[in-house]
Amino acid sequence: MKRAFEKFAAVEEWFVGSLLMALTGILFLNVVMRFVFNNSLGWAEEFSRYSIVWVTMIGSSLCVRRGTHIAIDPLSRVLSDRGLRLLNIAVMIFCAIACAVFCYYAWTITEKIGRLGQRSATLNMPMAVVYAAMPVGFALMAVHFLISAVGALGKGKA
Repeated sequence: MKRAFEKFAAVEEWFVGSLLMALTGILFLNVVMRFVFNNSLGWAEEFSRYSIVWVTMIGSSLCVRRGTHIAIDPLSRVLSDRGLRLLNIAVMIFCAIACAVFCYYAWTITEKIGRLGQRSATLNMPMAVVYAAMPVGFALMAVHFLISAVGALGKGKA
């Protein structure tokens, strides 16, 4: 099971990295087109905007997996190791629940946008694809929080 999660995390990293590279290349090409040839790619800004949404949401799940989200730690100075471990597990479980709730509401919004058939202005892409970044990202974050909590329970560290 652990191996499957590691492979899935590698897919997440590949997706974020590939999208960032494509985003960088398209933005660079658009700058060259605009300032050298006095003609820009009309769809580049919209692609960039929507790509950043996806990179942010999937990148957030990677941060959860790596434990690199920001944290407020004044309690870590006064709690024992056991108390801090239990607090971290409780925080991870709370965050997983919060992400699951956000995922549910983001899914309802995405589904509504999909039913309306709204499309983007220049790419003519279904807006549900853009909105889908939210439920996908929150679902991935919830899963990573739960995996981290279970791992902390099993290993005796958080």
